[in-house]
Amino acid sequence: FSDSGSAQGQGADVHGELLATMCTGNPPDAVHAFLTRQTSPQQLQRLEKNLMQAFEYVNLVTCTRLQVATQHLLVIVQELQSCASWGRRFHSVGLEEAPLGQFEGRTRRFLSLTELLLLECSKARRFAHILLQLLLHQAQKLSDQPAHAGDGTPPTKPEVVCSAPSQADLDDFVAAARRRQSLDLAGVTSRIGAKKVSEDQAVQSEDPDGSLSALAHGLVEEAE
Repeated sequence: FSDSGSAQGQGADVHGELLATMCTGNPPDAVHAFLTRQTSPQQLQRLEKNLMQAFEYVNLVTCTRLQVATQHLLVIVQELQSCASWGRRFHSVGLEEAPLGQFEGRTRRFLSLTELLLLECSKARRFAHILLQLLLHQAQKLSDQPAHAGDGTPPTKPEVVCSAPSQADLDDFVAAARRRQSLDLAGVTSRIGAKKVSEDQAVQSEDPDGSLSALAHGLVEEAE
């Protein structure tokens, strides 16, 4: 959208363009240029499918791998804490309650971040679904406009089905667009700890261990 707006000498306000498209049912110039020159209904449909599969994969890994492993780690740490409290027997092997307590706290923090990731994925998935359905509907309308071949026969185009979002989903999308929610899923990627997320897109948090990858790295170093 930004490229399309710049090419036409307009200041690109992506969120404003999306809201205008939703409210009027007609895409502004920048959105129209994007839908007609840079994408197609089929590409948008494939993008949505791939993106929804990515969200499902993140949820699957978080629930069946990360959270299960973290719960198992907590059980082990708690057993070690019980042993460390018996100083006469286990102090000689290096078990101390204070470091284990800190490690348990960081482990619980990691578990809480997985819950935050699942919540953020759910919100981002709904936002992305409505966004792509909005663009898909407009792209389908533009592709259905009269266009005839040399013999006057309308060209055959593959049918793309759009699903109608609920009113609650639309309200959430409008609210997110007004908040200028990131369109490149910066909240999810920064929570995971993707290296490509720029500093201005990162999740703002007072806790330095705001991403799963950073906290996991810290846990490994502390365990060693």
